[in-house]
Amino acid sequence: MESIKRNVADDMANTDRPEGRVLVLYTGGTIGMMRNEQGALVPIANSFVKNLRKYPQLHDREYAEKRFGAMGPLVLPMTATDSRRVVYNVFEYSNLCDSCNMTMDEWIRIANDIKAREYKLSIKI
Repeated sequence: MESIKRNVADDMANTDRPEGRVLVLYTGGTIGMMRNEQGALVPIANSFVKNLRKYPQLHDREYAEKRFGAMGPLVLPMTATDSRRVVYNVFEYSNLCDSCNMTMDEWIRIANDIKAREYKLSIKI
């Protein structure tokens, strides 16, 4: 644990270390489902990112809070083989649904959202 804290301090001091950016589109499905009152797994709005923040393998809370603030993007922890940090944002759809319930309309919407965000990213860079 001490080495992890030391790595966070080193990363904060070395602000020129590159960061990779990833956009995650969360449409619903098993990975983000929670149990309802009846015990069935269902997608629940805003629970996916909240849960990701709890797992140190999926979110380096200390680094993220120092760099971006408490409600900033998620950040993967560095490992010995990483050359950059991965910073990721999760865009959650307002009507969550499992992939087995998706139609062609949802797939087209996902493709259009990827295209729109790719265009916005290319402008900012």
